[in-house]
Amino acid sequence: MNPSPPSTTGLSPTEKRMLLAELLRKKATEDAVFPLSYGQRGLWFLAQLDRESAAYHVFFPARIRSHMDIPAFRRALQALIARHPSLRTTFEQYDGEPWQRVHSSLADGAAVKLEVHDAAAWSKEVLHARVEEEAYRPFDLERGPLARMHLFSLAIDEHIFLLTAHHLIGDFWSLVLLMEEMQALYSGERSRSTRGANHPQLADASPGPMAHYRDFVRWQREMLAGSEGARLRSYWEKQLAGVPPLLELPTDRPRPPHFRQRGAAAPCHIGPELTGRLKALAAAEGVTLYTVLLTAFEVLLARYSGQEDFVIGSPFAGRSRSEFERVVGCFMNMLPLRANLAGKPTFRELLRRTSTTVLEALQHQDYPFPLLVERLNLPRDPSRTPLVQVSFTLEKAHRPVGLGCWSFFLPQTEVHLNVGGLHAEPYPLQQRTCQMDLEMVLEEGADALYGMLRYNTDLFEEATIVRLIDHYRLLLISALNDPQKCVYELPLLTTTEERCVLYEWNDTHVDFPRDLCLHHLFEQQAARSPQAIALRFGERTVCYGELDAWANQLACRLQQQGVGPDVLVALCLERSPEMIAAILGVLKAGGAYVPLDPASPKERLRSILADTRAPVLLTQHRLKKRLPDWETHIVCVDDESALVRSQRQHGMPLPALRTDRPDHLAYVIYTSGSTGRPKGVMMEHRAICNTICWQQQALPIGPDDRVLLLIPYVFDASLAIIFPTLAAGAELVLAAPGEERDPGRILELLRRERITVLPLLPSLLRLMLDERLREAGRTLRWVCCGGEVLPPDVPARLFELVDADLYNLYGPTETAINATWWLCRRGEDRSRIPIGRPIANVQVYVLDAQQRPAPIGVPGELYIGGAGLARGYWNDPCLTAERFVPNPFVSPRPFPSQEGKGKETPFLPCGRGAEGREGARLYRTGDRCRWLAEGSLEFLGRVDQQVKLHGYRIETGEIESLLAMHPAVLESAIILYEKERENPRLAAYVTARSGAEAPTAEELRRYLQERLPDYMVPSAFVLLPAMPRTPSGKVDRGALPAPLVGRPDHQPFVAPRTPLEEYLAGLWRELLGVQKVGICDNFFALGGNSIQAAVFINRVQEKLGRQVYTVALFETPTIAGLARYLTDLCPDEVRALFGEGSLSADLQTSPV
Repeated sequence: MNPSPPSTTGLSPTEKRMLLAELLRKKATEDAVFPLSYGQRGLWFLAQLDRESAAYHVFFPARIRSHMDIPAFRRALQALIARHPSLRTTFEQYDGEPWQRVHSSLADGAAVKLEVHDAAAWSKEVLHARVEEEAYRPFDLERGPLARMHLFSLAIDEHIFLLTAHHLIGDFWSLVLLMEEMQALYSGERSRSTRGANHPQLADASPGPMAHYRDFVRWQREMLAGSEGARLRSYWEKQLAGVPPLLELPTDRPRPPHFRQRGAAAPCHIGPELTGRLKALAAAEGVTLYTVLLTAFEVLLARYSGQEDFVIGSPFAGRSRSEFERVVGCFMNMLPLRANLAGKPTFRELLRRTSTTVLEALQHQDYPFPLLVERLNLPRDPSRTPLVQVSFTLEKAHRPVGLGCWSFFLPQTEVHLNVGGLHAEPYPLQQRTCQMDLEMVLEEGADALYGMLRYNTDLFEEATIVRLIDHYRLLLISALNDPQKCVYELPLLTTTEERCVLYEWNDTHVDFPRDLCLHHLFEQQAARSPQAIALRFGERTVCYGELDAWANQLACRLQQQGVGPDVLVALCLERSPEMIAAILGVLKAGGAYVPLDPASPKERLRSILADTRAPVLLTQHRLKKRLPDWETHIVCVDDESALVRSQRQHGMPLPALRTDRPDHLAYVIYTSGSTGRPKGVMMEHRAICNTICWQQQALPIGPDDRVLLLIPYVFDASLAIIFPTLAAGAELVLAAPGEERDPGRILELLRRERITVLPLLPSLLRLMLDERLREAGRTLRWVCCGGEVLPPDVPARLFELVDADLYNLYGPTETAINATWWLCRRGEDRSRIPIGRPIANVQVYVLDAQQRPAPIGVPGELYIGGAGLARGYWNDPCLTAERFVPNPFVSPRPFPSQEGKGKETPFLPCGRGAEGREGARLYRTGDRCRWLAEGSLEFLGRVDQQVKLHGYRIETGEIESLLAMHPAVLESAIILYEKERENPRLAAYVTARSGAEAPTAEELRRYLQERLPDYMVPSAFVLLPAMPRTPSGKVDRGALPAPLVGRPDHQPFVAPRTPLEEYLAGLWRELLGVQKVGICDNFFALGGNSIQAAVFINRVQEKLGRQVYTVALFETPTIAGLARYLTDLCPDEVRALFGEGSLSADLQTSPV
């Protein structure tokens, strides 16, 4: 039991005062131990994660230009420490729980002391280094002290004073209180020194706090446990319901896996004229200056992130009760302010929304932010701060000493402060920490705003932050000029930046011949070197003269069938000399070719033939059985080859006199379409010739080069290999069908054929980056990649193996192969390889949702104009109008000069419109890109759900449309699962119709295989009870579960039974990276894709010495089924290699 308090009955007033003094002395000798506030708990937890971090240091650095009475200053400090328990506080743990201890004795090591340094002989550099060292030196939370005071004396009237405290024991307002009290205490102590120690004036002239920090802790806990706490919690949970927990700002560098509080700061100054206008707008709208500034900051973040719903943190003093106003301690509370820019509000409308949000937040500000984060149960991401990644602060002092205090933290030096007769001015220290991604801090001065934007240096470059501040200032001006304007239409770019992104970086004009057609490039070279080898296909070669004659023969046949300008001719050919001759023959006849993939399902081929109504189809004898039944005239190109050889002695026929024009169609290439059917891109000769002419200059090929063609001719990129090679008189080496997917065979081709130029997909190049390439690639001059994202590690790995240049090329089919290009540089370390700058006579624009230019570094949709644009989509004027839009940037734009006079920017051609006028149209790529500060483009992904897999452009909507037609499927979602970087794959998620039997993965796979090319068939199918939804009701693709990798546990395992099955299972284990493969397992269900399927079939072909088509694996995707197929196809080879047991009759039935 506690002893009863002594009785005061009968005591005189003097005796009562003596008893009270004795009780106070006893109490003063006892340490006080009590829990942490919720704000402290959050900070303490963060401090445990990184004990060396200085992110939560609060410091006040000042240069004092006055004579200083150091003993008086020290006595004033002692009085200050005695008055405020927080300055004597340390933190410790009991049973894993943190507690704080207020030490009673001033002599205790936990108390703050003033350290004086004689710095008279130090250089400026040494002084600055020592001051920064003390400012950022970590605190020991257990031993203390948690505040430090240093005085660096340079002369009798010049000193550097540094007060540093840990945020756990004090916030900025606490520093203001301390400086205010130091003013009175130091003044009193100095007077006492001057007049003598016995002078009746007391040093402690100002009143102490009526309460202590432990009183605040007690009040907070009691409040939160009661009805008021429940009311506050209910408000915040309702206010933040469904809010995205992340603000996805574009960064300069990849986000590290763990958030590090490394930071720097850039100054932000808003001058008197602009500040006055902002105050006037605030007064007119009935809001505070803080609300106006915050609203503009919300707009800036929305424009940068592309989000209309996010949270900004705003630190508030947290002293809502008057008794805590003068208490030193950790009161600051972060208020999560939800920004709502939905519905494209005007600035004035958003101002009202924000004002309401701020006022409500202030009415509920007592709920601690760390507890709110805990109660919301948000998913934790160690790479980010929870809920709030950006904060905004406007400081305005409420008492004279506070005015200008924030300036001692900000990067400007025009502020002076009087502390008890000491004249102080800021001593600038470098900002080294940042608690979030971005922290905007402003102070309202007498007539201007001063501040800084702190930023995390793991994420941002200084130049990016400077631009962001410029954009913020410009947004403020734009909002003042027209507050009734939609916030997404407010000008954001500076004049210089707009000139760069619209004109200077698009100044690509080069004079190329305007009367060329694609085949003319070949014809000119064939006339110059008819005996030179044009094509090499295994042991077979075709010289330029022979190829020209062959193409002429075909052209004659085609013209007899009515082929002429803009008449489409279908091609269904494997990679071979026949394929090249057919392309040239169609062009020479004046027609446009339509390439068909022989491996596509008949239904897809029939769909394209029906759409084009091509009167003629060129193919090879061995492929005729794969063609669908269709009324078209079929010509076998291999027959024409024999005819050419027989007629060579009697003179070859020439095509009829043509009226070739550059605006005639050269080809129509079909790509995946979101409507469920493919779309045909119409390309004119002038567009493709611009690309080829640019490539002849930028990526030159000479007569001595040997260029390897791996890319299928159904990709327009094949033309950028075929025609530059044939135009240069070089040798085009054709890989045999199937070889383009096997790295081993490609390496052998490089070595055997002494290839000098290698165009291929990045994913394929990556598979070739081993020691074999060092030998096989000795003759390589340059390599170019396109069709998909170039992984950032590929350039350095390639440069280690071969002495060759590497180009990264980008361009949709609608823009004549290549629109931008980038030469990879040795020694560079980039998180993303840029797609570079526009090629000759092409312009590129990164635009926001309102089709306004996006700032440098900010993502937007890429639009392309200029000479490379397609005519449009075959038989689809509506889609053409949707994707090819008017170009708003073709007219000369006046830019104001520094003197205020307009400067005309010259007109740049930006593509031809339907009526033939240059500059009329832009193509909307649907690709998300951004400009880098160097003037190159960076590819970020797709705006819609279109994806690229192994070079194939896939509209996931096309697959979803087909799945929706399946009788058992209610809903579907297709994603490209890329977390396994070495093996990205399509995954299909489906829900079953009510009352229907749930479809199996095998059933859905076969259903799609009958309707889609194999590269569009997902490798994984996941049946879900229901689709996850976003708050808006859309399918939440980010919440879809990862597709299963490896064998499903519920499926029975049947081990291989024969040497052949064991051999096939071993190949699967190697290719798919799974440890256990049963003979009933499905290749694609285990994660296999079309590339791996082709590699697997090539390996089997090499082993058996017989041709095996890839389609065999799609038709029989199990070990048992494939083994049965192979024993039927080539029993003798199976017997010789794997023994009689692999042909046993009892194995002809697949096990259940």
